[in-house]
Amino acid sequence: SSEFATAVQNADLFIGSLIFDYDDVMAVSELLPHVKGPRLLFECATELMAFNKVGSFNMEAKQDGSGSSSDGPPPAVKAILNKFSSGKEEDKINGYLKMLKVGPDLLKFIP
Repeated sequence: SSEFATAVQNADLFIGSLIFDYDDVMAVSELLPHVKGPRLLFECATELMAFNKVGSFNMEAKQDGSGSSSDGPPPAVKAILNKFSSGKEEDKINGYLKMLKVGPDLLKFIP
């Protein structure tokens, strides 16, 4: 709706969860670059998860001139996520579900 679009475009913060419907994902992904402050999206479509941003931390991987990617999850986070997936595209959902089960136990180790 236009009210939602106006609210997101003028927002200082965006928190979203469980956004999977294709039309919703497309609509929200067009609006998120306008959010001035942190963008927190969890348990959403992969396309939206790339918009997570807090301060200088950004989940969106960018290609530099050498062909390697920068930004994205920090190396420690990538290492943990790789433990839950074989690297195949079809295993990403399965790895994500495993992470959801183990995630709460890992939180006690984060300062």
